[in-house]
Amino acid sequence: MKVSRDRFPVNNAIERRLPVSGGLNLRSLIRGDLERGPVFVLVHGLASNARMWDGVAANLETRGHSSVAIDLRGHGLSDKPDDGYDFDTVVADIVSAVNALGITRAILVGQSWGGNIAVHGLHRHPDVFTSGVAVAGGFIELAKSFPSWDDCAHQLQPP
Repeated sequence: MKVSRDRFPVNNAIERRLPVSGGLNLRSLIRGDLERGPVFVLVHGLASNARMWDGVAANLETRGHSSVAIDLRGHGLSDKPDDGYDFDTVVADIVSAVNALGITRAILVGQSWGGNIAVHGLHRHPDVFTSGVAVAGGFIELAKSFPSWDDCAHQLQPP
């Protein structure tokens, strides 16, 4: 897959759009030298975007680590298809993005819903992700806690 050219710096990060399945593109914010691994792949939670990781990515960079923060499908400046928001598809998007960047060793880090994605990604792709961290996440199945999606959305909406 061909990775688009660097667009412009965002808070000292390089923004790129990465191709994934279905002709979609995900926005990523890259810091550091991706050839020096492992690379931290940073995944946000629901209703968020890659910019939530700006402080963490800057701190990692000052310590000599590289990172890629990704706007997941439907979030931030990534493409917004009508479907494909299940764990398998979202993880496949991340794997495609990692492959498009030529990353061979990655640490998958996710926050909230992204923590669930990280756990799923680590389980499904140990060949891609050497380790990971679930921040304020883990593996949850909301369907087991709520009778309907509408009830779930109502209960979990911010005040």
